[in-house]
Amino acid sequence: MRRLLPGLLSLVLLAACVGQSAPSATPEPPTAETGGATPVATVEGQAAQLLPTGVAETMGAPLPGTLVTASTTGTANPPTRPPFTINIVSYYQQGGVSGTPLNIALYGDGRLIRDGVESRVSPEEVDAIAAMLSEMDFLGIQGVFTAAGRAPDLFQYTITVETPFGSQTLTTQDGLTPDPLLALYAAIRALGQAVTQEAPG
Repeated sequence: MRRLLPGLLSLVLLAACVGQSAPSATPEPPTAETGGATPVATVEGQAAQLLPTGVAETMGAPLPGTLVTASTTGTANPPTRPPFTINIVSYYQQGGVSGTPLNIALYGDGRLIRDGVESRVSPEEVDAIAAMLSEMDFLGIQGVFTAAGRAPDLFQYTITVETPFGSQTLTTQDGLTPDPLLALYAAIRALGQAVTQEAPG
């Protein structure tokens, strides 16, 4: 019996080895489908956010009512413009509770026509308007300043500026007019106001 034990033990060990299967390789996790999503830059350590194609590309577009120029968009080496010289500034305002329009034309030589009444303003007043236009880079302004379905009691403004170096026309409305343009409109409306009020009705 003692002679048989070593042999039986060897057979049991051999059978155990044959019965074991070879270890299987660990499967790699499947790659997630993004469905054409566009990755958005994230802070290190945070999970990346995926947006549908077309959404991420439009995130950089300025919101309506945002004044954008080459200087505000961080454009490398924005063009240097010569000193601003006014040929003519045409301002038209409509809407409001009364619905009375206002039409003003300012010429570079100081001539002013306000609702058909002609007068003159000082060179300093012309220079002040030119300085505001230059400060906001009026000829380079881009953006959306109107919306569909404007209420009739809201003002809508149209301004055209002509210079020796080009021209630009903008139409804006209440609620979507940037502050620099509102300040410009107020300065233009103040020109010749006293003369118009004194004119015979």
